[in-house]
Amino acid sequence: MKRKGILAIGCFVVVLIMIVAICWPRDYEVSYEVDGYDVIERFDKEMGHYFLSIELDDVIYSMPLESKQLGSKHLVKSVSVVTDDEATCVLMKGDKILSYPVCRDGEKYVDYSLSGLEDDEFYEREKIDKTNEEYEGVSILGDLGKSYYVWDYKGYYRIADKKSERIEFFSKESYYNKLAISTEEYLLTPNYDEDYVFTEIFVINMKNGKLSSWKLKEEISFNTYCLGVKDGLVYIVDRKNKAEYELDPKRKRIERIDEKGTGRVWNGEWSEVSMTKLVDEDYSFEIERALEYMLDDKTLILKEGKRETIASEKRVDKIVTVDGDEVFYLVKDELFSYSPLYGENVVLKWSELGFNDVNSIFVY
Repeated sequence: MKRKGILAIGCFVVVLIMIVAICWPRDYEVSYEVDGYDVIERFDKEMGHYFLSIELDDVIYSMPLESKQLGSKHLVKSVSVVTDDEATCVLMKGDKILSYPVCRDGEKYVDYSLSGLEDDEFYEREKIDKTNEEYEGVSILGDLGKSYYVWDYKGYYRIADKKSERIEFFSKESYYNKLAISTEEYLLTPNYDEDYVFTEIFVINMKNGKLSSWKLKEEISFNTYCLGVKDGLVYIVDRKNKAEYELDPKRKRIERIDEKGTGRVWNGEWSEVSMTKLVDEDYSFEIERALEYMLDDKTLILKEGKRETIASEKRVDKIVTVDGDEVFYLVKDELFSYSPLYGENVVLKWSELGFNDVNSIFVY
């Protein structure tokens, strides 16, 4: 009887291992035909992205999608193409995917709105709710369900859930907010009331606006810059003291990580860099993403591998933040958002943005 019990447990464990092995996300690539077009479907587990593409007249039309593995392959069920003398748009659709057209105008990839081929019968873009609400001089013009933290020189205005609150923690006004840093969860601001060095960081939980104080065991010079954020940890370089620190805002832990005159940076893997170089130059982490946004002479570009797509015709002043396939950016005193699914939308207007755009707004 005991042997049967052990055998049953063993069989259960084997079956469980097989189920996990089958269902566990993993990279794959398949090709198949839909509506006369050869579709290539690829999933990159590390990036958490699907890449769906077809080739038409020697041009690749690729649609990246941020998603966990969907549990089945052959996601594209139909392919539609619209074209004129200059431009072509390709739309790959399926029951499990949110689709958008991939367009090319002459020699350049462009957003659907810039293709000259917009037609609701071919594709009707998702729309955000337009609003016109004002909080403390800040106008919310589009509802994306986001929280906004707007710098007010003694702290922040938090605008969320159709209401605003002031989160103040300084006694003196500070016009510039150059050392504020945001992670996916937290907004960190050093105590500008201190002189020359800071020993305190104010931490805001961006989900609920809760404020807390973090007393540091180190004195950090205001002559400091941020290398980047990785896995929720913040990495900074104190130029004056030639020191590199790792900050964990969740646990309120700080650790000096440079050793023997050498620090480290992330560029796909950790690599050592002399502190002299880290102090004299402005380094930044290179985090690999399936989709990247950049500015080319104030033109907003969406980059996927080597392919670059013009996302907007506006003269963009600054990229504020990127969240998956969505980017927020400033055009004079207005905050815009763009994603391939929703296109370009103005979401916020605040006159101060036209004068001071250094960490003046954070989006959660």
